Amino acid sequence: MTIAVQLVGLYLAFTTLIVPALATRRMVRRRVAVGYALSIVGYALGLMASTVTDSPSGPAIVWIMTAIAIVFAFAAARGRWIAG
Repeated sequence: MTIAVQLVGLYLAFTTLIVPALATRRMVRRRVAVGYALSIVGYALGLMASTVTDSPSGPAIVWIMTAIAIVFAFAAARGRWIAG
């Protein structure tokens, strides 16, 4: 974890750890795979948004990943995407 914080920064390291876990906390099966997918999609869309808007990459990734996780968590709470 120390190396990850040094490489990507505090916000990105802890967002990558906490946000997917919170978004998938109600899932029973495939939780790890969905968490990885949320992270990958969040990083990809965050980097694209950062490039398009010419803004810093770190905050863009954090905001996009958090937004995706909130949408996923609300959809899972409504019973649409619960895997189990």
